[in-house]
Amino acid sequence: KEAVVAKLESVNQIKAPVNQSIKEFLPSKFSFTQIKDFQNCPRGYYYKYILKIPLKGNNYFSFGSSVHLALQKFYEEVKRRQTSAQGDLFSPVKATKIKKSIRDLISLDELIKFYEEGWIEDWYASKEQKEKYFKQGKEILKNFYHSRYLDESSPVYLEKMFMVKINGYNLTGKIDRLDQAGEGLKIIDYKTGKPKAKLEAEDKEQLLIYQAAAASLFNQPIKELAYYYLENDTMVPFLGTAKETEKLLAKIAQTIEAIKNFDFVGFVDKHEPCEYCKDII
Repeated sequence: KEAVVAKLESVNQIKAPVNQSIKEFLPSKFSFTQIKDFQNCPRGYYYKYILKIPLKGNNYFSFGSSVHLALQKFYEEVKRRQTSAQGDLFSPVKATKIKKSIRDLISLDELIKFYEEGWIEDWYASKEQKEKYFKQGKEILKNFYHSRYLDESSPVYLEKMFMVKINGYNLTGKIDRLDQAGEGLKIIDYKTGKPKAKLEAEDKEQLLIYQAAAASLFNQPIKELAYYYLENDTMVPFLGTAKETEKLLAKIAQTIEAIKNFDFVGFVDKHEPCEYCKDII
């Protein structure tokens, strides 16, 4: 306990602002992750976003990012080759050629190569753990390549960044994938963990934010939201109602307002660190 207290004392000396000037240190933009971090632990938020203490990484982030990056490169190459194939249609020799499927355009070996080249090997507890996850990622991508969801996919945007205004505040984020869905769009978020039996209201919040952002950015209706759980090739679709999105956006605006007016220094002085805070330092 003494060692933890000593660490906390040294941490609080790092660029620690007095409460009167705390607003100078607050982020100018907010994300869903920031919002959740504050809701989970104001002290952790203080360390991460105000004092800007470098965080310890974890193997879940490394693994998830490796799989995400492979899928991003995969679909970027698919789109490039589709564009090239469409250009070939102007050639009289190939004008009658049947439209190619994604598997005709790119091989499984190429997908695995993207994964191997982008593999992030940091933050694993041991060589054995790293090798286990590396193999698991390959199996996930093999299942993805042979999935019926690949046949149905029609990406128009990949890793789409956005920034929207909510009650004057800037909210930013990044959408993994937007597919064409008839006359509208389908928003897909990849997950490398196991799917829940039922999505609760809190589980839907991330995609509801994406739905609201996409609705303001594109001149197409949002037809569906879906978490794509890659480990067992499960798509969990839903669509937020106007009431749900309005309620969530109001909650986000209230949370940002709370962040801007929160007494972080006083909170840190009066409360013991939780397990999350101890992990940060």
